[in-house]
Amino acid sequence: MTLKKSSNKSSLGVPVKPFCLKTKELVRGLGDLVVSIHGELPPDIKGIAIDSRQVRQGYLFVAIRGERSSGEEYIEHAVRNGANMVILPEGAGIPKYISSILSRDTKACAGIAASLFYGNPTESCPVVAVTGTNGKTTFTYLMEAILKEAGLRPGVIGTVNYRLGSLSWPAPLTTPDPVTLQRTIREMITNGADSIIMEASSHALDQKRLWGSKIRCAVFTNMTRDHLDYHKTMDNYFLAKQSLFSDYCPEVSVFNIDDPYGKTMYLHSRGESITYAIDNEADIRPKKLNIDINGIYMAIDLYGKTVSITSELIGKFNVYNILAAVSAAISMEIPSHAIQMGIAKCRNIPGRMERVASDSSIMAFVDYAHTPDAVERILKEISLLGPRRVITVLGCGGDRDRGKRPLMGAIASRLSDIAVFTTDNPRSEDPLRIIDDMLHGVSDRDRMRESIKVIPDREEAIFWAIEQAKTGDAVLVLGKGHETCQIIDNQKIYFDDRVILKRALEEKLSC
Repeated sequence: MTLKKSSNKSSLGVPVKPFCLKTKELVRGLGDLVVSIHGELPPDIKGIAIDSRQVRQGYLFVAIRGERSSGEEYIEHAVRNGANMVILPEGAGIPKYISSILSRDTKACAGIAASLFYGNPTESCPVVAVTGTNGKTTFTYLMEAILKEAGLRPGVIGTVNYRLGSLSWPAPLTTPDPVTLQRTIREMITNGADSIIMEASSHALDQKRLWGSKIRCAVFTNMTRDHLDYHKTMDNYFLAKQSLFSDYCPEVSVFNIDDPYGKTMYLHSRGESITYAIDNEADIRPKKLNIDINGIYMAIDLYGKTVSITSELIGKFNVYNILAAVSAAISMEIPSHAIQMGIAKCRNIPGRMERVASDSSIMAFVDYAHTPDAVERILKEISLLGPRRVITVLGCGGDRDRGKRPLMGAIASRLSDIAVFTTDNPRSEDPLRIIDDMLHGVSDRDRMRESIKVIPDREEAIFWAIEQAKTGDAVLVLGKGHETCQIIDNQKIYFDDRVILKRALEEKLSC
């Protein structure tokens, strides 16, 4: 299923009534974001767009300044497509051929306008928003399972897809643009959603895509190096994450206080909060904990009683994800039995430590780990499960933070018995240059072990890794997880690590 451009067509297959927003209501809602008004504003607007190609007759066009271009460049195109009003950044030239509003912050205006246009959908049901470098997607699956077990019908907006019940459609972005976000939430509510779970990416928070949304519960998982090609510094990255808690005033904030950034956020937070941890004293902390190849068992205190939690997910990092979901569920007063059953039923999360089933005696996993911290955590957790050897297939994305490539190369070579360096999504970069950046992180000692193999073709790399594997070995294919395409020269080519890995295992068995 694909998202429709028209504001009155539902992506979920059920018609949504046409919306119309009175301009007076819009101006009142924007408040002091309005610097000045020019020309006679139309009485109402029939749609909102931040992309001039999506403008239709009677639409408001919000001109946002981006990294590569500015919406001001596309005002004429928006007018040709039917725009009857435009919101411009303060200091922009004022067009004489269309009514306009100058604003202090057009990004914030887009979110508020979209929320108003779609009837403030986040006022209608509780919204749980999660941010963090790792764990966001797993959290949404756990939370979805818990809420379903409690008899609710949650809509989910995240990296893997957008979904409601048995319906799902592709996710163009982890967190969509503000117009798509508010429209999607409204459509989900129209189609029966009574709660919303969403991933809030650092890009989305920095660009204020959630502006205009009411957040019932905001969750912080962890923060390690990522997206520095965009944020430039860890301080900027931190401020983007922190804005979910400081700018959106959630009713309840949930923090992982084993994470130093999480602890800092907690100490500076206002309002009600719930903390979770394994190592530090926290509101939610396991009293007993056991992790093995079969999953996780722990005992925690819920509503004054000790409750057993079991999960088929593996690894200490998934303990943190479960604790985050438990904390958020408590903020929504979900019964303990629904928390227990929901977690127990959440067995398979696409591309997140996903075990590729086969009759082979080789443990084979696919995971989305694409940051130094995520790669290190995965490899350390696997080693605790007692494999004979660990064989890792790993690449790094092109046109992204080059600084993390040698770090990931160093970690993979140090914590694997065999590390296969290959392509991920090279995009416009030379794949061999990316691999060379990874090799720069490999120590002389690891080079001397001759345990590094370079195979640029990702499919060939996966097959080679399986060919080397023997009984009791663990093979991990990292970086792409749930993705079903590879981006080479900015062309998307079908590629699914899980499919390739399964085929390689089957061919090995048939020999």
